[in-house]
Amino acid sequence: MLDFSADSPCVLIWTSPRKAIQKIIETHPNYLNFPLAFLISLDRLLFEASQQSLGLHYNYSVILGLAILIGIGYAFVWLYFFGWILQQIGKCFGGSAPFAHVRTVLAWAGAPALLSIAVWFALLLFFPKSTFIKMDSGPSLLFLYFIMLIPSVWSLAIGIIGLQEVQHFSVGKAVGNWIIFFAIFLLFQKIGFFLWAYFLTFM
Repeated sequence: MLDFSADSPCVLIWTSPRKAIQKIIETHPNYLNFPLAFLISLDRLLFEASQQSLGLHYNYSVILGLAILIGIGYAFVWLYFFGWILQQIGKCFGGSAPFAHVRTVLAWAGAPALLSIAVWFALLLFFPKSTFIKMDSGPSLLFLYFIMLIPSVWSLAIGIIGLQEVQHFSVGKAVGNWIIFFAIFLLFQKIGFFLWAYFLTFM
């Protein structure tokens, strides 16, 4: 159940991420993990659809529908496969956090994706036919990248703070853990998004 009281994780994650992570792992480590993982997945799939200009081949409603369906599976992969990778990297740095706590950090680091999703739906509302067509230049492209950058930076901050909390890491270890994890993730993401775009292109 969603709780928007002043001391709830849904509010604290924006104002005091450390307290939010503390509260979640002490009470209910799985709280909203899957919904947040789904939002992260949906955001990434929509962004890749735009980068691949899939709007030139498919109606925006088809792209959105497929992104939602694929995003459900992606969310499980994000939580359990990439969560496991994040935990294993943490062990190399001397961390001993339970898998459930690492998954919590991974899921809640994606809370800022709510901002990105809001932008995507605004674009779909006002510019549905061009939302999934890559813009090569101009103010529109710069604006899109700028509004996507803000959630990404905040997600990075939450991830590092969360790892510090659950793994009892120093800032340096948490940053190192996240950098290695992100490099591995980018490799898998590149392969996965290539397959996603290839599937849609030849479907």
